[in-house]
Parts: sequence; structure tokens; C-alpha cells
Amino acid sequence: MKVSVPLFAILFSSCPMLFGLDTAQPRIVGGTKAPANAYPWMVALASKTGGKLFDRQFCAGSLIAPHWVLTAAHCVEGEVASNLEVVMGFNDLDDTSGAEIRGVKAFFVHPGYADIRGDLVNDIALLFLDSPVNSITPVSYSKSPSPLAVGETVRAIGWGDTQSSPRFPTELRQVDLALESISYARRVYGSNQINQRHLAAIGNGKDTCGGDSGGPLFDLDGDSGNPLVVGLTSFGLRCAQRDVPGIYTNVGNYSDWVDFFLGLPTSGDPVAELSGHGRPIGNPSYSPRRANGTHFGRKVRSGRVITRRFPLSNENGTFPLSIEKSGSTNRNFKVSTSSYVLSGATGVVNVRFRAPYSRRRNSRSLSRITLRLNDPANPAYVFRVLSRHGY
Repeated sequence: MKVSVPLFAILFSSCPMLFGLDTAQPRIVGGTKAPANAYPWMVALASKTGGKLFDRQFCAGSLIAPHWVLTAAHCVEGEVASNLEVVMGFNDLDDTSGAEIRGVKAFFVHPGYADIRGDLVNDIALLFLDSPVNSITPVSYSKSPSPLAVGETVRAIGWGDTQSSPRFPTELRQVDLALESISYARRVYGSNQINQRHLAAIGNGKDTCGGDSGGPLFDLDGDSGNPLVVGLTSFGLRCAQRDVPGIYTNVGNYSDWVDFFLGLPTSGDPVAELSGHGRPIGNPSYSPRRANGTHFGRKVRSGRVITRRFPLSNENGTFPLSIEKSGSTNRNFKVSTSSYVLSGATGVVNVRFRAPYSRRRNSRSLSRITLRLNDPANPAYVFRVLSRHGY
């Protein structure tokens, strides 16, 4: 049985555990210490709380514009932007003197991102920083889905588990790999989900592993003699297993999506408005009403499912609205949302209710729905829904 795991769990290591069985992030196996100041654009993604950076760092990324960091979608899945921090312009997690440190004002996950039985697809996201980084030259990223031929050398870097001494180094490490064909990777993984959205890279006793998800896979001199990011560490089978390549997001396949965000104005806070049946839903809204659809109306028979759709709009002329996280206080209600809403556009919040089995003719279920947004006026949009049900 194939068991694959996000590389923030095993990148940069020769670890023997299967991806997904360890909560560590991807690290580097079989590599060497990176030269000081060689990759100032390399980003450590960390939580804001928890002590030393060594303990807080959980993923990586690349500075690709003064306001923007490129990383993997699974690194920010379920996160809240205000809880994140990025650090760059340094090599040692124990010595950040002189480093550039920024908060994350918003992040944008590719709308097609999905985890399909352990295979990550469209595993790419952008972090928008709370202030620009002007002291570091951003790294270039590929605009071509096929930047290199199979067998060409690429490099990965990260702060991950080496499974050697020291096992968890504080200093940035690097490893050189060779691009492998996608057809070969599909056979090894037994998956038809691996395709042009991915790159595969392999090395004899070398790999990325737990701790470096989102970190760059790059052509050393692909940008007129400078590094060119072609991939993002995504997932794999174990670490440095013989004849098993690691899987990376193919950055060139998403260059239009990345270019769009980098071309946006960096000011103008988003303004969120939720509605139902054409009527606004206040924030907070604790009284379910039929008029705006928060009261689902007719009784739902036990075991049946009903879904209500609530449009979520963003005011014209503003920065994109990011839906970072959503949740329900009642497990019978499931929430799914758009990942972001552009200026002047409308996304959707779907609330799905499955009626529990009941011995009563008439019952009611309530839930408080919470959306975490990058709208500074409404960072937590809260509303209550109600559904009647029974046999």
C-alpha cells in the first residue's frame, strides 16, 4: 500500500519512517552545509509563539518579490496568517542577528489544492508580508513547466532532519539531485495524480525529508547564472529510499497564477460581506433567520443531507480576501469555502448539514460557523445556523 506524506513532515533526511506517520517537517538527507549568505532569499516559515526559532520553524519558502513568499499550500493549511512569521537573510536558526523578520498579513492557497489519498496536487501558496523586504534580492521562479531535461541537476535547501550527526542541524543545508521523469514517478508511487503539476527528483542516498516542505528546488544557474526556482518540496515515500524520487510542485506550471498576485496593488484592505437569499448576514449574527438562509427552513429527514450556499463578497478596489480557516461547533454541519475572493468578486461559503438519526419527530440542531479572514475589520466572521430534523 502506498503511503505518502507532505514533505514538511520529512524533507531533508534519510529517515526510515513513512510520510504521514511523523509530525516533523521535511528535512535534507545526504547533503552538506550551505555556504554562508549563499541564499539570502531562503525563508524559514515559523509560528510566532514557542520560543527559539529552532523550535518554531516548521516549513520553508522563497522570497520572490519584496512583499511575497512562495511556499507549499500544505504548509499553511489550517493556519491563521497573524500566527505566522517569516525569517530570511540568515543561515543559522540559532543566530538570526541581521536577519529580516516579517509577519504574514495574508496567504493565498491555490484554489485547486487538494490532498487525494496522500498525493498533494496544486500544492502551492503565496504569503503576503506585512511590510516589504527591500534589502534582499528576490529569487527568480520558472515561467516554464519544463525548464530542465530529465537527468539535469537541481538543488534543494533546508533546515531538516539529516538522520546523521547532528540530526537536527541549526545551519542551512543543501543537496544536489537529478530530475526524474514523471512517468517513472507515477509507476513508483502507483498514482495517476502525479502529472505535469509535479516534478520528481532523486539522488543516491540523498533526498529532502521532514521539516522543509515549501522549500525551493532550483536550477543553480537557470536565471542568467543565478538560481531559478523550478519546484517546491511537497511529498514523498519515506526519505532517501533507493530508486524512489521525491515529489515537488512544478512552479512553472503556476507562473500565470503567481504573476497575477505579484501584479496586484499592495494596499487597500479587503472588505468582506456575507449574505444569503440576497440579504446581508451581520457579524456577529447569533439569530438564525429564514430570510437570509441561516435558518434552513423545512425539516430534514434523519440521515438526509441539505446544503446552504452563502455568497461572500469583497468590495471593489480592495486587496484580495483570503479565507484562511473555517469551522463549525456542531459536527453535523460541515463548512467548505473558496480559498480567496478577488477585488469586486464573490466567492461562496457552503454549509452542509447531515441530519442525525433521532427518535423524535421534531428536533433542532444549531451551530456557530466561524470564518477567519484577512479583512482587518472582520478577522473572525461569526454566524449561527439552524436546521430542523427528525424521523
